Amino acid sequence: MQYNILMIGRVEPGNEAEIAKVFGEHDASELPREIGARRRTLYSFNGLYLHLVESDIEFRAKLYENRLHPLFQETNRRMKDLITPYDPRYPTMRDAEATPFYSWSAG
Repeated sequence: MQYNILMIGRVEPGNEAEIAKVFGEHDASELPREIGARRRTLYSFNGLYLHLVESDIEFRAKLYENRLHPLFQETNRRMKDLITPYDPRYPTMRDAEATPFYSWSAG
């Protein structure tokens, strides 16, 4: 079974390369594997930022538990000016998580 989280924010067009660089450095660390992340895909579309994290295990709790990890904090600090909340009333990563309402996969 595959588990995933899709987070949504806002991105200023042109910031994608810097965001990819920051996450490339983050993903080269041990933290994503400690959390259980298997894959990360970042998308941008007309100012929207979509961040998909996939895993083979249920990793949501580990992801949110590691928010205080120094590597996690450093990545967030570097992203602060590159990605903004979709809705400023809900500024946290957990607030940015999209709610799935339909899923299909080939048998």
